[in-house]
Amino acid sequence: MPILHDYDPIDADPKTKRLAKTEGLGSVTMCGCGTISLNVQTTSIRLDLQAFAQLLLLCSDAMDVLEAMARLVPQPDAVPFIH
Repeated sequence: MPILHDYDPIDADPKTKRLAKTEGLGSVTMCGCGTISLNVQTTSIRLDLQAFAQLLLLCSDAMDVLEAMARLVPQPDAVPFIH
């Protein structure tokens, strides 16, 4: 998947710390004020630490449900994911 933009929040502020990065997907950064930025391709979401932690739990819960659903339904081979 191509990177749709070249903006890196690290370039904007020397107080910004990169917490994680995956090429082609995005990054998680924290600015000097403590705000967490979740940057996924062209979308950025800014959260305080508590909201970021809640988002991680929410995504984890969703993944658990998806895994349970996958075990119940036979999956055909090589079917692309379409939303």
